[in-house]
Amino acid sequence: RIAHAPAVGYIPEQHAPPIYAQPQAISPGYRVSDSVLDIVPDLMHNRSLGIQDRYYLIVTTIRSLFIKITDPVMQKAAVYNQQLNPNQDKNLWSRWKAQVAGPNLYLQYLNALSPEQALHESPESFILGNEQIYQVKYKYYFGEDTPSEWHLEFQTGSGSHKFVTGSNPEKLLKAAYANKFRK
Repeated sequence: RIAHAPAVGYIPEQHAPPIYAQPQAISPGYRVSDSVLDIVPDLMHNRSLGIQDRYYLIVTTIRSLFIKITDPVMQKAAVYNQQLNPNQDKNLWSRWKAQVAGPNLYLQYLNALSPEQALHESPESFILGNEQIYQVKYKYYFGEDTPSEWHLEFQTGSGSHKFVTGSNPEKLLKAAYANKFRK
């Protein structure tokens, strides 16, 4: 069976998704052994000429799903957020709070989906089996003239996947990749 992405106006059944990633059970019909451990937000993958792709990493007990945040995903997350917070656009304060939420908007939306549903949100998303990842490297770069950033590298037998993030992912990565995590 091929799973289809939910329609734009679709809200997965969940009353109030947490703002920060927490372990959660998978929807009925999915293997219990593939439960979500953590979601690591806002990973940027540098392509060329300064172009970056944004990914969110969903780490389950058996695989790591790199979900590319595309325009359709952004639109679905905005609709989902609007339906969760119907009074949001009524005043300036609410609009400002929604803008400051930034990455949490996508985190809330992806957290409401099963890993399989999240994977099908973008055709450019990809999976690495956790057994394929033999090391996750992490390095902090302090910038005096530029923003500080954390560089991540997921090493596999067939190569590595490099990302940059503006927020400290150490706690989430240690929880998800305890024995593979290296500074």
